[in-house]
Amino acid sequence: MKIEKRKLSPEEAEIISKAMRLTNNIMGYTAKELASFENTFVASNGKEMIGIFTYVELENWIDLKIFIILKEYRGKGYGREFFDYAFKQMRGLNKSIYTVTRTPIVMRLLKEKGFAATNLFRLPVLVCCTKQR
Repeated sequence: MKIEKRKLSPEEAEIISKAMRLTNNIMGYTAKELASFENTFVASNGKEMIGIFTYVELENWIDLKIFIILKEYRGKGYGREFFDYAFKQMRGLNKSIYTVTRTPIVMRLLKEKGFAATNLFRLPVLVCCTKQR
């Protein structure tokens, strides 16, 4: 499997957007949104795209946005290998990692890496309020 960090082409973004719409428990993005992500890793078999993962780097956090393996490549070991690579890349940034997911396979992979599920309302959130004059 070949993995490279780069933006998605418009065609690749459309393929991923369609795959996301057809996958249960995964939040969808438009092709335009997918193509705009800066931190995107693309896995391929040398000829065709297998899947992607994207994250957004915040001040003290890494937000794992997308991890998807295209349907025709699932169940062949690509997902675990790609996830291990993704996890290593994010850990190398020395920040806390979080994601919001309902996808059972992603939850299992995260649990294997020592993650714990939490209620969304327990995530660290800073809320700033100002009065208008």
